[in-house]
Amino acid sequence: LLFRLAFPVLLAITLGVGFYSVYLYYRSMEIVSYVTTYSIWLGQLNTIQHDVNSAAIGETAFFPQPCIQLSHEIARFMQEKDFISEAQSLQSGCSAEVSEKSLSKIASSVYALQRSIRAESRSTSENAQNLLEHSFESLAFSFLMTMGLSLVLWRNYQKMENLALIQRNLKQEIDERKRIEKALLRSEERLLATLHSIHDAVLTTDGEGRVELMNPAAEAMTGWKSQEALKKRLEEVLQLSTATGKHIEHFFEQFQRGNLRELRRMVRVISKDGTQTPVEYTVGIMQGS
Repeated sequence: LLFRLAFPVLLAITLGVGFYSVYLYYRSMEIVSYVTTYSIWLGQLNTIQHDVNSAAIGETAFFPQPCIQLSHEIARFMQEKDFISEAQSLQSGCSAEVSEKSLSKIASSVYALQRSIRAESRSTSENAQNLLEHSFESLAFSFLMTMGLSLVLWRNYQKMENLALIQRNLKQEIDERKRIEKALLRSEERLLATLHSIHDAVLTTDGEGRVELMNPAAEAMTGWKSQEALKKRLEEVLQLSTATGKHIEHFFEQFQRGNLRELRRMVRVISKDGTQTPVEYTVGIMQGS
């Protein structure tokens, strides 16, 4: 029960940590792309600064179009950053008529942007590194949790397989017992049918000499009904005397001691009403009794 309650919680935690680590990884990759963009901007700003310096000393003419495009791109990309004003200042300087004043403004704007972008790039790189570290830690935790849950599932699966095997064996054993019981019942029914159909009197007892079964011929000879004689002492139901009329006492004990093991012997059966019937009896031990 504890496993059934805890397993869904652990599985949800593992999946949550896994998704979170994937999110951190993609977020860090997005931040790395910002760092790449910053590097490109710094290269372009270095080119603009070189062009401004060359134009200031009269070596080459200054073409403002690349400067205007870069300032527009930085301003659009950095709408929520602190150096948006610096990008707008660069845009204003590049849009003005080329002069010593505008070149000076462009140079100062480029310097300020370079300083801000480098600081932002360092901060972004640190954030990306932290996110990557957290991502790898989360992935490691998720991996360990997954391995642990897999081990628990495997053990639980083995237990279920063992239980299923035990259940199959028990079912086979129960089916076999039912089959044996049905066979015994059919055998008993055939035995009872045989005993009730024969004309010889048959009377069986347990190991202590108590009556267990009588067929109709034995009932007629002794005057006892089967239900009436059930579990009574054999000497009480079956009274025997010799041919000379001598009453045979304790014949069950004599039989156990071996004194009455003769296969056939002529005796008289005395019924409840005193009727005597001469019989030839046979005594034997039933197998398994």
